[in-house]
Amino acid sequence: MTHTYRDGDVAVDAEVVIACVVEAASAILQIYDADDASWGVVSKSDESPLTKADLAANAVICERLAKAYPDIPIVSEETKQAPYDERRGWRHCWCVDPLDGTKEFIKRNGQFTVNVALLEAGTPVLGCVHVPCTGETYFAVKGAGAFLRRKADDGDGATPAADEAIACAKFSWTDPNLVVIGSRSHKGGAASEAFAWKKASSKR
Repeated sequence: MTHTYRDGDVAVDAEVVIACVVEAASAILQIYDADDASWGVVSKSDESPLTKADLAANAVICERLAKAYPDIPIVSEETKQAPYDERRGWRHCWCVDPLDGTKEFIKRNGQFTVNVALLEAGTPVLGCVHVPCTGETYFAVKGAGAFLRRKADDGDGATPAADEAIACAKFSWTDPNLVVIGSRSHKGGAASEAFAWKKASSKR
C-alpha cells in the first residue's frame, strides 16, 4: 500500500521519500564500514562533529528530493539556508537531518538515523526516519497513520516485510516506574529538567 500526502496541487508519495533515505543510508554505510581514519571528521561552528558521511547523505537526499519535487524547497542541517524572510513565506518545505547522531556514528555504536520530514506551514505532515544499521524505516503521513517497515529477510533484502502500523503508547505522569529514553551524547539539559519538574509536579 502506498501513502500519499496531498495539499492542493502538491502530492508527495511516501515511497519516494523512503527510497531517498534508504539510498542515503547506503552512502553512509559505505563510509561507516571503511577505516575511520578516512571519515574526515571536522568540527562545525557549534563544535558538533561533521563527517564525510553527513555530506554524502545530504548530497543524495537533496539531489533526489529536488529531482522528484522541484517546487518544494529544502532546509537541511548541512546546507546553507535561505534567509528567514524568504523561508517564512513557504507553504511547504523539506526538513532534513541527513545523519542524526554523528557522535554515535563516530563511536560506531550504530545508533544514528537518516531523517526527512515534509512541513506544511511549519507543521510536519510526512516524516521518515531510517536506521541504517538495522534497515528499519519508521514513517508517517498525515491522515494515514504511522508505520514501521523492517528490512526483509529474504536473502537479498530486496522485498521489504509488510508495514506494521504503530502508535505512541498512552501514559500518565502519575504512572509508576515511568521511564524516559534520551540521547547518550546529550544527557541532561532543558528537556531532562522539564521532565523532572513535570514528574515532581504530578505528585503534589
